[in-house]
Amino acid sequence: MLRKNIAIALAGALAVVIASGVLLRPEAGPAADRLAAEISAQTGLPAHAAPGARFDWTWPLRLEVPAIEIADVGRLDGIVAQSGRFVAAARIFGHAGAVKSADGALTFAGDGLSARIDRTDGLTAETTLAGQTLRIAGRPTRAGLDALAIDWQGLRLQGSARWDETHAALAVEVANSGSRLAGMARPSDGTFEGTLDTTVVSLGRARGELRATADAVDFARFEVEGQGVKADGSARIEVARAALDIRFADAPFAVVAGLVADTLGRPGDVDLRVRAGRLAWPAGEAQGVILVAARENGKLVLDELAVRSIAEASVRVRDGIVDLAAPDAARFLAALGVTTRRHLGALALRGGFAMDPAAGSLRAEPVEIELAGQRLKGTAEWRAGRLKADLAGERVSLDPFFGAPLAKPVVRGPILTRSQQKRAAAATAPPPPGAGGWSRVPFLPDLVGGIPLDLSLSARELVFSALDLRDARLVLAADAGGFDIGELSGSLFGGALSAAGHVGVATAPKFDLRVALAGAELARVLASAGAPPLARGPVSFKGQIASSGVTPAEMAAGLSGNLAIDSPGGTLEGVDLAGLLAYARSATTPDLAELGRRLAHGANGRFTKASGNWTLERGIARTDDTRFEAPGGALALSGIFDLANWRVDLGGTLAAAGARQVPHVSIAGPPGRPNVKLGFSAPSGGAAKPADPGARRKAPSPRR
Repeated sequence: MLRKNIAIALAGALAVVIASGVLLRPEAGPAADRLAAEISAQTGLPAHAAPGARFDWTWPLRLEVPAIEIADVGRLDGIVAQSGRFVAAARIFGHAGAVKSADGALTFAGDGLSARIDRTDGLTAETTLAGQTLRIAGRPTRAGLDALAIDWQGLRLQGSARWDETHAALAVEVANSGSRLAGMARPSDGTFEGTLDTTVVSLGRARGELRATADAVDFARFEVEGQGVKADGSARIEVARAALDIRFADAPFAVVAGLVADTLGRPGDVDLRVRAGRLAWPAGEAQGVILVAARENGKLVLDELAVRSIAEASVRVRDGIVDLAAPDAARFLAALGVTTRRHLGALALRGGFAMDPAAGSLRAEPVEIELAGQRLKGTAEWRAGRLKADLAGERVSLDPFFGAPLAKPVVRGPILTRSQQKRAAAATAPPPPGAGGWSRVPFLPDLVGGIPLDLSLSARELVFSALDLRDARLVLAADAGGFDIGELSGSLFGGALSAAGHVGVATAPKFDLRVALAGAELARVLASAGAPPLARGPVSFKGQIASSGVTPAEMAAGLSGNLAIDSPGGTLEGVDLAGLLAYARSATTPDLAELGRRLAHGANGRFTKASGNWTLERGIARTDDTRFEAPGGALALSGIFDLANWRVDLGGTLAAAGARQVPHVSIAGPPGRPNVKLGFSAPSGGAAKPADPGARRKAPSPRR
């Protein structure tokens, strides 16, 4: 599209035609009148010589003419012709310069215009339109220009220009295979008025009425139709500034977004106004869209962005503040191509907003977000098809997005003794539904799996089902195949949690995590498993866990990995471990009543160290070397914790040096209400010693 008056170059060419008509065909006779008459005959324009012309008859003959006025074109000043050459100062269509003739060619050099004409090549002229070079070529005739060619920013048009006496203008008509430009170039004021019919990439066929001057091109009205697009509007293009006001009835979102990016990303200052009745994309549509933006000195200014409805959600940006309100967040996200099977409630977003079409980015900073009852603050940026968010909140629950995999476990029924059961009563809760209490509702992150996302989340309290992580930080990078957890840290059960790994959702959901928990409170860990707080003290865990499955129940049944446990010491509630070890060394005969009495009424006892290694396979955690040590011996545990069905099957032995009888205990059933059996065996083993509790049941097959 030509963005400055083509008449600038055509007018310069006309000046050269005038000069050539005078000096390439010199005539004898009264000098000034003959020159003026020749100009009139050549151009059809009135021309008058100023008085004072004279000949210097000294050889070689010299002709001097003070000035020649050319109606509606300009004037030549100080014309001097001698020996077939001439020079003159000229002002043509507002361009000041000089005309020279030499070697059968004429040249005009002026401010913003240069031209050359000779008998062989005809006219070539060069000027600038909107800061870009415009080249014009043609063959001058008494009627105008034949074989006219225009080249500007890759747009090449060919045709002709004819002098129109009625309008005192050049009638220009040029075209190529896809574009046509026609109109009038008026030498009197240096304007061009006409129509342009062309193809606009990605939009379709465009036709506009334009008026061009030396400073700007104005499209008072244009229409575009094609490729699913119908639009109209107006535009103004200057050397360093452009303005576009366009209205779409119904258009693909990608087309309009591309137009906005191209317009706001062009060099120079830009004013843009876009209105659309409906914008559609594969997942949804927006209705009632208004965008008013500008680029000033390289900086983008968003004056207004308003969307009446995207799945009943409204969006408005004004004075650099964005407000988004969606009564149904899941429906709104689905319209953006992010599907979730969960009802997330309402979505509200408010904050500072900036847009950079050249970089393809949208940025909200600072921003406040409320989704599914969670309130977060921070920054969010959409760039190159990826969302980057750095958010923080007070109390943030992941359950609305992941689902709660496990209800709170229970502690109910006989637990070793009645007194210990009473102590744990405060920690009891209703029994969880289903086998093991694991949910059978898919819980994996529909949202995170559908958005290319880089998330950094900080929270004073991060809640996931029964887990409560304090001073938490979560860093993850997500794509369609899942997400990598770069960091999950915080305080859990009074200890420091550190975890990292990968969660995949491309096919069957799966995860593989490296986990370390240092300095946790053992009683709180036991309570989270539904067991009474039988032991207290610091404990650390380190290992790796993995699984796959659609639901939490399937995940639990597929758990695998390993876990190492270590504690520097603590207390056993109601179990005097040192006293029991002493009793085991002194007892000569098995006495279950005495052993039960000591367990039921024993004081809290200390252990000096606890350790153990657990392996996980098909949802079952197994240990053969877990020990609670005290002076004179240890309580050794072996057996399994069936995580999938939330049951334990453990055997414990009091190993005391020099013991005549070895007390042992078996614990089986739900951690909160197990069946407990006591017994004795000889130090060397024998019939009285029960079988290894860990061998009493086989691991179940994975759930399907």
